[in-house]
Amino acid sequence: MKDEAKIWLDYSKENLESAKVLLSSDLFNPCLQNAQQSVEKALKAVLIQISVPLKKTHDILVRFKNHPGELQRIHRFNRRRM
Repeated sequence: MKDEAKIWLDYSKENLESAKVLLSSDLFNPCLQNAQQSVEKALKAVLIQISVPLKKTHDILVRFKNHPGELQRIHRFNRRRM
């Protein structure tokens, strides 16, 4: 895995762990914010791993829409990891 992708995946895991703690404390709004951040950072890690250039944007799904062929590569990558 590329170093930069691993960094973003680690950030994603931190947000996910924070979301779990917040959920167990019934702090739903910050839990959801951390869960959303976790997903966004994980998607950035995937884009970096498959060499899709990133722009400063919070609309990460646009990046995937612009690279539809990459979604199949991501699916194959996920199946290998399971």
